Amino acid sequence: MSGEQDRQDERNEQTPINQLPDEILCDIFLLNTQKDGDEENPHSPLATLLSTGEVCRRWHDVASNYPMLWSRIIDFERHHPDFIADLLRRSKTSLFAVGGDSVFKAVQLRDPRAKTVLQSIFEHRLRIQTLSLNIRLAPWEFICQNFLKHPAPTLEYLNLVTSCPFPDCLYAGPLFSDEAPHLQRLHLQRCLIDFSSCALHNLTELSVMDIVAPTILSLRVPDHPLKVAPTVMGWLRVLENIPSLRCLTLSGAISSSPGSEEESMFTVALPHLLFLTVGAKFNDAANFLEHLDVPASCGIRTRLTCNRSASGLARSKLLAFLNRQLTEWRRDAPDRYLQAKILSGDRIHFGNSRRVGYIWDMTEEELIKEHTSNSTDPLLWLVVSFDDSQDTLDFFKLLLSLYEPTYPTTTMLDLWIDEEFAAINNDSTPFPSLDSLQSFTAVKVLNLLGRSPLYLLPLFQSASLLPPLLFPTLRSLRLTRTNFEIDQRATYFAIVGFLLWRLEVHAPIMEVYNLEGRISKETQESLARTGNVRVTHGTMKYGHLENASDEE
Repeated sequence: MSGEQDRQDERNEQTPINQLPDEILCDIFLLNTQKDGDEENPHSPLATLLSTGEVCRRWHDVASNYPMLWSRIIDFERHHPDFIADLLRRSKTSLFAVGGDSVFKAVQLRDPRAKTVLQSIFEHRLRIQTLSLNIRLAPWEFICQNFLKHPAPTLEYLNLVTSCPFPDCLYAGPLFSDEAPHLQRLHLQRCLIDFSSCALHNLTELSVMDIVAPTILSLRVPDHPLKVAPTVMGWLRVLENIPSLRCLTLSGAISSSPGSEEESMFTVALPHLLFLTVGAKFNDAANFLEHLDVPASCGIRTRLTCNRSASGLARSKLLAFLNRQLTEWRRDAPDRYLQAKILSGDRIHFGNSRRVGYIWDMTEEELIKEHTSNSTDPLLWLVVSFDDSQDTLDFFKLLLSLYEPTYPTTTMLDLWIDEEFAAINNDSTPFPSLDSLQSFTAVKVLNLLGRSPLYLLPLFQSASLLPPLLFPTLRSLRLTRTNFEIDQRATYFAIVGFLLWRLEVHAPIMEVYNLEGRISKETQESLARTGNVRVTHGTMKYGHLENASDEE
């Protein structure tokens, strides 16, 4: 049998793939350990590696003597702790990753085996390149004592997400004993550290979320000064030591500033910043943005809550910041997209990304890549919640006015008014500002929500009784979640009236596009025949809109 195996090995050696050097084979084997992301038919790196080793003696020897392979096949969530420990030992001195290098690829350690698994991992802490964990409260102290307090000479990415009761997860000592020379990306959610640590000075990406005490706990005196999220001034002091940042996210991470602090605030320059996300109370966000000097090309994403204590000065500060960023927007950039929406709960969604208002389920790098493939303008993503309808309308009109120079080249416009908001404010000043709408001279596609055609289409028609015609190039009307049936027939008649009027003024609508709306076959045929349009159907592209839970 041995002789037959030897002859088979000799034949295998003559095949083209076995003419490859060991180094190339190693790279191929390493590529085979990558998961393909197919959840229904998941690829098993372990099974693949074991099968690889059975092909021939040479492949077995190459795979067995390539330490990096053994760390790449570990499933930290499912493998037995003893098996994990054995694979880590077999990986010898090679660097390894626990989880992926994004917040959406964290290893979930939420069962009783978590501490045992972590113990095996931290026995090799000097080799950890990526650590991305989603944990409960129990392992936190173990992580602090066995990882955060020790030097991390090879660590490049750290992501810690906890479900701890606030603010129990705090590591107050010097992070990694101030020795993490390669740490570039840090994401923390519901856990606190000393953000003045020298270990953060080389970061290119910083994300801190959900470290502000809930209102019910905000009056409790913390038992440690670091169990409080930094104020605006505190973050400015932190950020002045991290000049290489390319992505910055502070969401639920800025404590309200005392009034006396504003006088001593200073400006921090972040010259390499590509993407900035701020989720905070309106006053705090406005003060923070006022004191940031970022490139005009930087993408901006905000989720702000504005109550009656928010001053007019804060609104002016935010608008001034947005106006500074507008310098990067070319006035003649073609085929722009804009969404301008007022939704229930006095929320404004405004920006040039179709994802405005959707769940944050993409990395900053992915968002930037997607946006730049569709637009030459920097990304703008504003979500602002008010507690007064008139404040909502007033600020919405200010936003419309601010970005008016870009409207002559905007070809697609999502203009929504939520039915609940319209019902409550039917006596308010007309929505939106008609002066700003006159500047949309290139819009070809107009998207309206729900029953908003009932309120907006007659308004557009009346605004055009005197020249110029509103939306003169409009050819496609997109209706999202509009109900044409039974008690909503008024919406149907408003749409038909608008279509007939556009025919009369020789600017006909060519298509009505129904997105997840309720319309019968008979109504569809009637609409197509009466309005002389093509009626088509579609579905929402990006999943579900956030509901009221997106408010701070």
